[in-house]
Amino acid sequence: MAGTAAFRLRARGEDGGASRIDGRITLRDLSLSNASGSLAAEGLAVTVEAQARIPESGGRLDYTATLGADAGEAYVEPAYFNLSASPLTLESTGGLDPAGGPVRIDSFVLDHRDVLAASGAAVLRRGEEPVVAQAEFEIAGAIFPGVYTTYLQGFLTGTPLAKLETRGRVSGRVRLDDGSISALDLALDDLHADDAQRRLAVYGARGNVAWHGVQGAAPRSSRLAWDGGFVYHAGFGAGAVSFSSTPDRITLQETLRVPVLDGALVVDTFAARGLTGDEPAVEVIIRHAKDAN
Repeated sequence: MAGTAAFRLRARGEDGGASRIDGRITLRDLSLSNASGSLAAEGLAVTVEAQARIPESGGRLDYTATLGADAGEAYVEPAYFNLSASPLTLESTGGLDPAGGPVRIDSFVLDHRDVLAASGAAVLRRGEEPVVAQAEFEIAGAIFPGVYTTYLQGFLTGTPLAKLETRGRVSGRVRLDDGSISALDLALDDLHADDAQRRLAVYGARGNVAWHGVQGAAPRSSRLAWDGGFVYHAGFGAGAVSFSSTPDRITLQETLRVPVLDGALVVDTFAARGLTGDEPAVEVIIRHAKDAN
């Protein structure tokens, strides 16, 4: 580890026996790595400011914190951050139960330039491996390619989606319960993805995707459209698809027609059932319709 650090810490008492602590940590030209390679930084510049109110006995410890990073590079497996090109600021308020209860993030706001703007709240269960008991995220803008190269590409290593050229924007809401996605409502805006090895591509994807995990609730409807693309050199033209979803079922709402070289692939039926069970099943009817001329 190498770099410079500056610390400031101030504590004072308040009425009622509570204590207030204000702190600031500034790190410059920080370089570090661990033995496994899951954490690394080079030339990192980070500032953390925090205030905490500690009750005399019992009650919640409340905090307010701000993190800013505006230089250097960092790898926190599997995410890669080029902070010189895309500085970020994270602001958060919340509290925790000193007796071992959950950590409550009452609010957070993330501004990661040209990458991601998001806000929300969360509850974390403490333990050897903390778990997101509940969280809600409002995504004002996930901007490609920044969000792909920073947050997504590491998860996709070893898959056909690991080396994509991307552009476009996604916004919407996501909810997590017990560490898993329980609801989402996303809007895609002119999303392009092109595999560097020419295995697949989609151009101009747009529309909305909605899903929830509440059993017994009414199905959610989604609609996506695209300008074209290809799969292993087989090109396809513009099209659109509408489908409905429940926690364990996806059903095509109308016939899907995908233009190909000599006509179109027509999907009259698509239904996936039992997606959360041990025996999922898919029913699909596809036919090839040639051009009339």
